[in-house]
Amino acid sequence: MKMTGLAPGPTRDAQASGTARRARPTLGRWLMWASPAAIALYSPLALLAVNQLEVESFVAARSVLASLGLAVAVTALCGLLLRPAEKAVVLACAIMIAFFTYGHIYDALKQFGPATSYLARHRYLFPLDTLLIFGLAFLLARTPTLRPALARWLTAFGWILLAFPLIPLLQQQGRDWMSSWKERETSPSTLAADGEDLPDVFYIILDGYGRSDVLKTSYGFDNTPFLDFLRSRGFYVADKAMSNYSRTLLSLTSSLNMDQLDQVLGEVNLNSVDRTPLYEQLHHNRVFGLFRSLGYSTVAFETGYHPTELTDADEFLTPNYEDFGQSRAVYAGAGLNEFEGLFLQTTMATVAFDFYLHDIQRRAPGVIDYEYDKHRTRVLFTISSLSDIAARPSAHFVFAHIISPHPPFVFGPRGEKLIHQGVFSLGDGCCQGDDYVQRYVAQMQYLNGALRVEIDEILEASAGDVIIILQGDHGPAGLLDWGEPSDAGIRDRMAILNAYHLPRAGADALYPAITPVNTFRVILDRYFGGDFDLLEDASYFSATSGLSDMIRVAPSP
Repeated sequence: MKMTGLAPGPTRDAQASGTARRARPTLGRWLMWASPAAIALYSPLALLAVNQLEVESFVAARSVLASLGLAVAVTALCGLLLRPAEKAVVLACAIMIAFFTYGHIYDALKQFGPATSYLARHRYLFPLDTLLIFGLAFLLARTPTLRPALARWLTAFGWILLAFPLIPLLQQQGRDWMSSWKERETSPSTLAADGEDLPDVFYIILDGYGRSDVLKTSYGFDNTPFLDFLRSRGFYVADKAMSNYSRTLLSLTSSLNMDQLDQVLGEVNLNSVDRTPLYEQLHHNRVFGLFRSLGYSTVAFETGYHPTELTDADEFLTPNYEDFGQSRAVYAGAGLNEFEGLFLQTTMATVAFDFYLHDIQRRAPGVIDYEYDKHRTRVLFTISSLSDIAARPSAHFVFAHIISPHPPFVFGPRGEKLIHQGVFSLGDGCCQGDDYVQRYVAQMQYLNGALRVEIDEILEASAGDVIIILQGDHGPAGLLDWGEPSDAGIRDRMAILNAYHLPRAGADALYPAITPVNTFRVILDRYFGGDFDLLEDASYFSATSGLSDMIRVAPSP
């Protein structure tokens, strides 16, 4: 009998093996399914990468987890609705792109002028985005086949996109780890105390505190009574003082290292947008090291602004927030920190949040003020703690960065609490023009009163033999157009309060136009046997915290 022409079929073992191979997901398959999550994670991580020196990484944790959870849920739902998997991944990626770019598109439409501004309304833009997503889902469902290359392209796009913020974040984390292991440099010092008793030193930075003539001319506020109070307590007020730099990070890195930034940073590329060298020089500054070598204990405070939270100080003080109640933070989104507020406004969730804010403010004004209340507490805690430190034995060098009278505006002229309409921010963008001026002046009035009380208590606790520096890191920006700064706006930003209480005729070494870069050169020479030459009192304005766009500002006449 002839055999048939059919080839022998596969054995049962071979069939089982083939089934196993088909069922086992490959690495490429996993990467494809995870690409919507990679796109979703890009948004919070990119925002964190841009602000990584401004905030602690943990403030982004909830945003990252929420983005990841949303991506997983959307991808799973698309997988249930569409087959094959490539269709589900394409739809999930499109939804993630639409969701996480919504706020950027919304803001861009408002900037392009009348031609597009009518679309910058949630009632138009949100339905349009939703319609496009449903249209894409309908097309995918009706399309018999889908080119595998499209899913592969989206997979590559998602993971390459994620790499952009992830690489600098990991690099910064590595630098932080190296910095934490690196021993603090203690170069030999020839400084010595002038006498047996070391005076406490209080370096009090009043963020955005302008000079008296600027306050009167541009803000209509006469600060003479406060300055007269300072003079009556032995302060020297440098009435022509200017900041060396127009930004907090730049200004304090310079003053706490007693030098201009080109000397502090050495060979650093001034065109680089990387602010890590500034951050490291501020946190490991020269002034702290010199006072430690003299036997001082260093003290710093929580500020809410990460670059000036000098946690390497011997004592880092924070307020007690237990009385705030975490339930209140959860209610009405009141637990949103500044990062989460900014992130939320870049996503499609801003649609619900904007309506929600309007509604909750109408029904319960002030309920979103949790972070603002924390800021009030930080300011009050820092001010009230100064005299407590003065009453202690041994010598302390105290760095107190008080973010006031700079926004956020949380004090009325008598210290009353203000109601806020938006998500918490430390930026100047809260208000402009007359509104900024009124709020700034009111906050300054309360700040002046609180400082009067505390300065008297410091002097009493120290028996007068204490060094106190009250200094603005820069002036106010309420009338400054950062895009096209005027000469008057630049002047307002650079002119600062600069007042010194120096015992034993130490003020003889001061002069009206002294800038912060010379503050500790004078003090270390006068009281601790230093030999620091005074530097040129040069001032530089820049619209960013970078180093490449600085312009030299002429001194006050």
